[in-house]
Amino acid sequence: MEKITSLSMTEKFVLTSLLFVLSVPPLNLWPFVFVAFVPWLNVVASEAFPLKKVVMGSTFLGFLYFVFFHHVYLVSAPYPWLGISPVVVWITVTGLLFVFGLLHGLGWGVYAWIARRLIVGRIQFFPVALSVLWVFFELILFRLNWNMGLSIGYVIPPQSMFGQLSSIGGVWFISFLVVLVNWMIVQEIKREKRIYFRFFFPVFMVICWYFVGWLFRANIEAIEVRGKSIEGVAIQVSNGEEKYSAETNNKYKVLLQEAQDGARLPQFFVIPETTYIISPVDTQLTQVSSPYFFSSFEDLQKNLVSSLTFRNLLLAGFVDYRKHEKLYNGALFLGDGNLETDYKRSLFPFGEFLPLKRLWSPYIQSAFRFVPVQDGGTPLIQTPHGPVSVLFCNELFDLFLAQEDVKRGAMFLTGLASDYTVGTRYYVEWQLRIAGYRAVENWRPLIFAASDARSAIFDVTGRMLSVTSFRSDSFARADIHLITTQSPWTKFGEYMVTFWVVVGIFLVLLAIRTKKED
Repeated sequence: MEKITSLSMTEKFVLTSLLFVLSVPPLNLWPFVFVAFVPWLNVVASEAFPLKKVVMGSTFLGFLYFVFFHHVYLVSAPYPWLGISPVVVWITVTGLLFVFGLLHGLGWGVYAWIARRLIVGRIQFFPVALSVLWVFFELILFRLNWNMGLSIGYVIPPQSMFGQLSSIGGVWFISFLVVLVNWMIVQEIKREKRIYFRFFFPVFMVICWYFVGWLFRANIEAIEVRGKSIEGVAIQVSNGEEKYSAETNNKYKVLLQEAQDGARLPQFFVIPETTYIISPVDTQLTQVSSPYFFSSFEDLQKNLVSSLTFRNLLLAGFVDYRKHEKLYNGALFLGDGNLETDYKRSLFPFGEFLPLKRLWSPYIQSAFRFVPVQDGGTPLIQTPHGPVSVLFCNELFDLFLAQEDVKRGAMFLTGLASDYTVGTRYYVEWQLRIAGYRAVENWRPLIFAASDARSAIFDVTGRMLSVTSFRSDSFARADIHLITTQSPWTKFGEYMVTFWVVVGIFLVLLAIRTKKED
């Protein structure tokens, strides 16, 4: 312990970075996250380091955190069908990376400033208070960074005993516990008279929360086995840039027919986001996309029905371009003779829409024509198995959308993604982890279908029942159990978020009123 306290500020920041890298994929030694932030937070809590340097260093650390996730996990190639020069895209993406990375870093810097002020002000129970404050800042960055899935809680796998606790307060509750353990260790390091057995308190708390997670998991598994069982299939095709082509369409037909072979018949198919396109005219969009499109819902319906040997239920992602100069990211549901559509509610920035659109050139503006659903779309798809939630791509990162759908009666969740622009395997693994959290938080199984990535089917504990290999032409297939029991997060999530916000604002105001450091 003395060795840690004797390190320089730079060395402690480097140690935090190394411990965090060990915690995430590909190494995935996630228990390290319970101590990863101790060196950094020790700097924040120590009055031996000037506050200005601490804030600047924390800002840089937060910036590196954002850049790490963007380049290692979230990096994407230019959308080929947008018709924008790769050079223009690269310059734009680099600039945006810097801006949003700086924004994220400033969040960490401000957090460090407030934490130091509160500790100097001798705030009582500071590990708990500063952990709540961390969640408050995650909530702010969650909105400012368009829900990019950067919460610390995601480091812990959803199927773990700790991951089960997200059914209490979402993934943010996991973040709270992680930061709390780190702060408790820092508190013991900071004591003038150290009693080393006190360092077992954080360990004891981790063990207790592990046991609570085990109880939650055992309870929901007991409920799950009594629920109605249906068989689900997530179809996946590796199509690259030939996304809208007759060849790709035939691949889906073959996989659909293969999935229907066997003694048992699947009851619910899911086909990835933007697999098909509906456009009644030969538009610029279809001209730059190796066109394979349908002129109407009826044409697309006939194409899909021809792939079904039996009367199964099917949910397929498509792009609706029936209204000139506007694109709708949607999903089409084929039931027992009926057809329903659902449209995306939350668009992906710089992929589907341009923030501050007027600041960009008309040439760049013309490539971003997606609009969110307003009229004509329904939040839930009605099926013979009950209402179904449809989450498109980045909507999986939004805790509130899934919660809202389950509260309205969704029996299970579906996720549709198109990952052909994704540059790394690590993003795909991170995406699956986030999808698993949506299942655990709401105690609902999830069928996730993604093109050019990995598809999976999750049970209510976040466990992957079936998963495809990376960028393969294949399908995931498994039985899922449907239950009506709602998790604490589903029922009371808004109240917990309100608590974090209110306490967070109070702590910020308290820090501002604290006397300035000498």
